[in-house]
Amino acid sequence: MKEVATTKDAGTRGAAEGVAPTETAGDEATAELLRCDTCGKLTPTVSRVVVDAEYNRANARPIYNCPVCYEEKLSARHTAPAGPRA
Repeated sequence: MKEVATTKDAGTRGAAEGVAPTETAGDEATAELLRCDTCGKLTPTVSRVVVDAEYNRANARPIYNCPVCYEEKLSARHTAPAGPRA
């Protein structure tokens, strides 16, 4: 099965999903950044895998990750033994 993933950037992730870009008063540098749900780092893009072989989080609460956390989770999932997932 081909991996289905979503990627958001600060310009596309917003009120329709109930998530607003992170803003810090008076700091234009962080006004367009998003927060990684795993490490808390501010980043211009976040991603999540929704469906992959033996992996389906379509009905789960979305957890968006910065590029570093996304790659770490993807790598860990691909090296984990196959079997039922909680």
